[in-house]
Amino acid sequence: MCKYQKTVAQEGCTRPLHIHSWLPKLPTPHALVISHGMSEHIGRYDPFARFCASNGIAVYGANHRGHGEEAEQLGHFADADGWRKVVDDLAAVIEHARQRGHQKVILFGHSMGSFVARQVAIDHGRLISGLVLCGSGYKSPMLCRSARLLAATLTLLYGKRHNSRLIEWLSFIQFNRTVKNPQTPFDWTTRDAEQICRSMADPLTGFFCTTQFWHDLMGGLIFINTPANVARMPQELPVLIISGDHDPVGDMGKGVVALEQLFKHCGLERVSMKLYPEARHELLNELNAQEVFQDCHHWMQSVFDDE
Repeated sequence: MCKYQKTVAQEGCTRPLHIHSWLPKLPTPHALVISHGMSEHIGRYDPFARFCASNGIAVYGANHRGHGEEAEQLGHFADADGWRKVVDDLAAVIEHARQRGHQKVILFGHSMGSFVARQVAIDHGRLISGLVLCGSGYKSPMLCRSARLLAATLTLLYGKRHNSRLIEWLSFIQFNRTVKNPQTPFDWTTRDAEQICRSMADPLTGFFCTTQFWHDLMGGLIFINTPANVARMPQELPVLIISGDHDPVGDMGKGVVALEQLFKHCGLERVSMKLYPEARHELLNELNAQEVFQDCHHWMQSVFDDE
């Protein structure tokens, strides 16, 4: 059993943060902060958060800018400095957890949220005791520069708040081509048809993002995949990388292996990686979700128990 609540905080942040929390019945020194993915919201992590809370881990999370019911415009970080603002928001959620007496905080990031989490680990690595990256992967800075140039061009042509179907086509729609005979535009995310139906029925999931959003995101990807920046992460920080080997975001496993190699090359000493056979992008919503839950809990508990 756990207690779910939502509070509003503005701690080290430029906007009110609507922080969702899932709390165990008894006080705990251990906490998990969740950084959700693109075109979704923190509420989709309720089953995983409840599982963690039932195992004595307090869980906190907030919707990223441009996401969730409080978004000014879905799919838009900000007109300026969007990436930095999203990173600072996530750092503020971590501070919120620490100020509530949790001595060890692990940061969990999925997909886009994993990219934001990697930036936080570079900038504020001493605030966290561990890092879990789900649905992540290595992205070539050179390719990201090309995508950023496209986003900049579209921004000049159509404005910062233009919802770009072209960039969506170059990413998500292409991802679905990795699935044989897809039945929906979201088959690349999971093999679980029930989860896909829930996602498609959710008005706060699956929306288009703006040209400025893509410009911000590509700038962030360039930064977090540059070795000199990765090397700024604390070398002793425990990192767990998990992905499906049929996840196109992780280049069907190859980009996940490349990310593990990048981290180790940059001096990180405690990097673990697991690829789940046949699984797709959203591991927490996959057919083997309970296996993933248990694996994450086992790894997190080992970090919490580590003196």
